[in-house]
Amino acid sequence: MNPLSRPVRDKPGNEKILQNRNSRLISFENQAAMYVVYSIVQAKRRMQSGGINSYRYYL
Repeated sequence: MNPLSRPVRDKPGNEKILQNRNSRLISFENQAAMYVVYSIVQAKRRMQSGGINSYRYYL
């Protein structure tokens, strides 16, 4: 995992308040992050199985 993708956490109290306020936004960001990770894993699998040509094809 990329450490830059994780949010900076100052205090646990502030984090809980932010989660309560922006619960929808955070859940959307989590879905986006999961989709990015999933697509990267799929691309790596395609590249391993079919080589660089299939990797370019799927992009």
